[in-house]
Amino acid sequence: MKLRKIYVFLLLAGLPLLVWNYPIAIGWMIGQLVMIILVTARTAFYEKILVGSNFKMNQYVSYVLFTIALIAGPLLFSFFFRELIEPLAVFAAYFVSRILTFLVNLFSKEKTNNAS
Repeated sequence: MKLRKIYVFLLLAGLPLLVWNYPIAIGWMIGQLVMIILVTARTAFYEKILVGSNFKMNQYVSYVLFTIALIAGPLLFSFFFRELIEPLAVFAAYFVSRILTFLVNLFSKEKTNNAS
């Protein structure tokens, strides 16, 4: 839950960028939206498939392919349509989100299985 709040804050932090540079702002917000979807999907995957006794390899492969498509899709799209979405902004959003996730999990005192 703490990670989702951080990602929503980072998503909203991209709104002032709309005034300065539209493609950078859109790239940042798309990157943060992807990270919010990824954390939600990862949490659901951990709770339903890995914790339960009904682990199936095809579900795991589907999850891995979904994750790859979710991360690579917006980045590849931004490389082809650079005038709409800045690829470096998408990458920066991914990078900042992962660093913050690592730091939150590193300094967290909870003994729960965080989806990072």
